[in-house]
Amino acid sequence: MEKGWSIASLNAVSKPASLAPSKRGTPAERAFNEIMWNDPLPSKLRKKSRYQKHKYYVNRKRGGHCNFFTESGLKAFLETNNLSMVVRGHQFRHTQRRGFQHDFNGALLTVFSSSNYCGSEKNNTGYVHVKGGTDVQVLAHTLRKANDAEKYRGFNLLKIVVDERTKAVTQVAF
Repeated sequence: MEKGWSIASLNAVSKPASLAPSKRGTPAERAFNEIMWNDPLPSKLRKKSRYQKHKYYVNRKRGGHCNFFTESGLKAFLETNNLSMVVRGHQFRHTQRRGFQHDFNGALLTVFSSSNYCGSEKNNTGYVHVKGGTDVQVLAHTLRKANDAEKYRGFNLLKIVVDERTKAVTQVAF
């Protein structure tokens, strides 16, 4: 797509049966793939001229089924939707130092709010505070320091119990 996705077109896409990343799938599944799994182009590649030509590049770190987006890809999305910023999550290594990371001159904010990620990582976690009415401010903060992460071991884990006969979820335990 030459222009960025419009929010209206994304809202019109029905949620696919699976949100697992995949190279194949319906247009809806591929759209959700992009929303869920695309990452900003790593800062070490941004200055290389070969990475300044396009809006997206294949992200092999996520199995090649997702893309890295460039600043021009983000700008296309922002302009299409008359926005000044995107706040996103879902990228542990990128946010590990503070629990959040600003990119592309502040037009992108990535936040990671899971303490003790996967029960084994000691990481800082962040949160976003949105202030204001007509003059909105989006402020990122560190919620918890890495040395406090052990206290939250298993905090984000849950157990789902399914009835074998009916296949219905009978219990969700945290």
